[in-house]
Amino acid sequence: METIEYGQAAFVALLALIALSLAKVYGYFRLPSPSVVPVRLRQVVGAFTVYFFSGFFLFPVLILLYRGGRGITTLQAGWLQITSLTAVFIFLIGYCFLIEKKARRFIFCGESQITLKRFFKSIGMGALSWLIAYPLVLLVSFLLGLVIQAFWGEIEFQQLAVKQLRKVMQYPLLFSVMVLFVTLIVPFMEELLFRGFLQSYLTRRIGRIGSICTTAAVFALVHFSISQGVGNIQLIGSLFVLALFLGWVYEREKTLIAPIAMHGVFNALSVALLFFGVE
Repeated sequence: METIEYGQAAFVALLALIALSLAKVYGYFRLPSPSVVPVRLRQVVGAFTVYFFSGFFLFPVLILLYRGGRGITTLQAGWLQITSLTAVFIFLIGYCFLIEKKARRFIFCGESQITLKRFFKSIGMGALSWLIAYPLVLLVSFLLGLVIQAFWGEIEFQQLAVKQLRKVMQYPLLFSVMVLFVTLIVPFMEELLFRGFLQSYLTRRIGRIGSICTTAAVFALVHFSISQGVGNIQLIGSLFVLALFLGWVYEREKTLIAPIAMHGVFNALSVALLFFGVE
């Protein structure tokens, strides 16, 4: 982790203040009337079971079947990981068609149909939400980085997804496919789970603000990894802020398209920074 200067933090704080002020002036923080949520606890439990069971067990099983327990190359591991993620994606989509149509429709598009106009509006709102949120996410990351520097000194850590992408940069086709997954497939799956299922259900129990905050906390904590060490503080803190905006834009637009677009833009920036040697 590079040394963080107070001047950098102050500049980002100014950008965050400007972005949030403009968002408030133009009504970004106004929510529409609440909806009757048809999502049930059993549906949420089922979705997370499908995701975590297939995600945690399918990849190791594929490795064992492929090499019989022997070591595999980085290239082979990368393609097996893509195969595993593809299977998880298919399982999740399949599960969505097993639940009640009313709940499925609400998760994806609220109480209204997705028209072409609404589709592009939601994408635009997701991108706009990223512009509003990113300075604040960056500011929280800077401030937590300063705390880490004060107590632990400078440390080197990378998020798991960045490590995985860095490993396969020497394989253009695999790297391109992984970028596609990181910017489209993974955001779709995570937003479906956390905003579509979990946040929707929690809204019935603890209200919209409570559900946004709780889901954001769960989302951030899921990205904890022992290998990231004390860097988890900075990562989880910044992801929590990002997830607050993901939850807000989902509640605001009543469609998964908006948070998926925002999540995808965020991940695409991380890939771009890695590609240009900034990460």
